[in-house]
Amino acid sequence: MLKHLNIINQSIFHAFICVCIDLGIIPDAWKKATVYLIPKPKPFFVSLTNTRPITLLETPRKAFISLLNKRLNAMIKQHNVLRGHQFAALPGNSTFEPLRIINEILQDANKSNNELWLLSQDLGKAYDRVNIFMLEKAMSRLKISSSFTRIITSLFKNRTNQVITTYGLTDPYEVIIGIDQEEVISPLLWYIYYDPLLCEVESRKLGYTINTPSISLNDNPSDHFNQVEEDSLTISSIAFMNDTQWLAPNKPNLESILKIADSFYRLTDIQVNKEKSSLLLRKKILDKSKL
Repeated sequence: MLKHLNIINQSIFHAFICVCIDLGIIPDAWKKATVYLIPKPKPFFVSLTNTRPITLLETPRKAFISLLNKRLNAMIKQHNVLRGHQFAALPGNSTFEPLRIINEILQDANKSNNELWLLSQDLGKAYDRVNIFMLEKAMSRLKISSSFTRIITSLFKNRTNQVITTYGLTDPYEVIIGIDQEEVISPLLWYIYYDPLLCEVESRKLGYTINTPSISLNDNPSDHFNQVEEDSLTISSIAFMNDTQWLAPNKPNLESILKIADSFYRLTDIQVNKEKSSLLLRKKILDKSKL
């Protein structure tokens, strides 16, 4: 519909978007949404946890936020602002990178006969539990302009939803916390929201360390021998959206990482889905003849 607007309506829509950016606000009508409950492939048992809610948003709003998301994505990618090992949301990222890193770590642990603790955590209803006040603090941490932050956070304040049922729409209800699952910018906002934890854990150097040889060229052209040095890289976390892998060389380090993570989860009201958590452990083999 938007692609086939005539020139006059395109100009009107463009002017309207410019006003929204100048004032730092969005229309109240854009804060009203409808929710459709898609059943999961399991018995319903009259439980909403067995459904997958999809929020239907206004199309002009999604076009507007898509524009802002594209601009913010480009700036963050260009200046490497987000330093945590999160491999989603930004252009060019995929599941290939985290899978490749984990595979290299597993191979290194086996080859070097190192102990490795790898805990996989799934964060339940991640978008629904985002605290808007803490999201503003996370955006301020990255020096994102206050006007941009005001526009984005206004999407999730003073909003109402209605649920589509067999008997029609329910009465509107106020949405207190969370960001919309179907909003274009939500994956990037989650990255910004979760990045402080990933950066803090990485700064503690509690993760698994890989040592790799590197060759430095000799300055003397007549000397054919190059100097072999050893580089090391410590990785404590790998995340893809709401799935996080915590890596540690021993149990005490993993417990220290989880202590930091649990503190952040309590502060930001993030909830771990314990049913989907799993631990992979590789113990060091003392009898090297068994390698």
